Amino acid sequence: MKVLFISTPRAPTLNIGSNGLGRHVYDFISKFVEKKCEVSVIAHPESNFEWENVKLFGFNNEHSTIPQILDFIREKKFDVIIDNTHHKRLSFESELNLPILNFIHDEECPYMPPNTLLGNKMQKLKYPQGIVLTTGIRFKNYPLFSLEQRDDYFSFCGKIEMRKGFDIALDASKMSKVRTVFAGPDASGQANSLPEWIGEIRDHNVFCNFVGKSKALFYPSRSDAGGMGIWEASALGTPVLTTNSSGAQCNVIHGKTGFIANNITELSEFCSLLNKKSLNPEEVRESAKQIWDLDTNFEKIYNLVVRLSEGERW
Repeated sequence: MKVLFISTPRAPTLNIGSNGLGRHVYDFISKFVEKKCEVSVIAHPESNFEWENVKLFGFNNEHSTIPQILDFIREKKFDVIIDNTHHKRLSFESELNLPILNFIHDEECPYMPPNTLLGNKMQKLKYPQGIVLTTGIRFKNYPLFSLEQRDDYFSFCGKIEMRKGFDIALDASKMSKVRTVFAGPDASGQANSLPEWIGEIRDHNVFCNFVGKSKALFYPSRSDAGGMGIWEASALGTPVLTTNSSGAQCNVIHGKTGFIANNITELSEFCSLLNKKSLNPEEVRESAKQIWDLDTNFEKIYNLVVRLSEGERW
């Protein structure tokens, strides 16, 4: 089967060190390569793949390169296209007579494309025609950190902007009087006002050490459909503190892999609780792995792609 992945043009798609969407695409490519599929990728030109037979078409603009992308697709004659772009600006249903599987990775897609795959039930409310299938990460890429390896801080890892809720994490930290270290690119110009900000983390091992050694990860996002960082923290054995304001809550098992708060007061109370006694890291990891292990969940997704390539639609 000849498969084309369309990844984000905003950042390189890499095994480690790329943004969440890029890592998600990379993990999926690895599984399709294992299935002996012929894989091509439309992605940021600085993307890098470990397989020589994976072909890259580099692009970093979602509009100006569309004619070239269409030519590339027509030339290669793919069996199916898997579109992972955030806002579906590259959907070509009217341009190509090819099956396209649309992954919805956020809560801001401007329209309902056909053949849509969703990550959680909250998205189903907005995209009722979509199919909900659990995806996840490859847990073997994340080491387990024991309680003895934990340091005396909470972590926040994401863009320093209101959408990611860094201000919520800051307020909860102040209310519960705990130390929180913030990591992530300064997308709002407010990072220098934080008590502790270490900048953006691009190295996988640095990320694992930072989140894995923290008492808990703050993930109070206002508009995430899910959040790969939640799965990653859980794989490291680190509990996650989130709110019920976005789809991020769908990736936390309340009381087992972290806590879901209804308001800032409740979030600070959960923070104080974890500051005194953390959840068992092995149980956090195992509880999450039972649901969000990509190696376990991939077969359902692969079978869906095969059905699309054979002409099935929904």
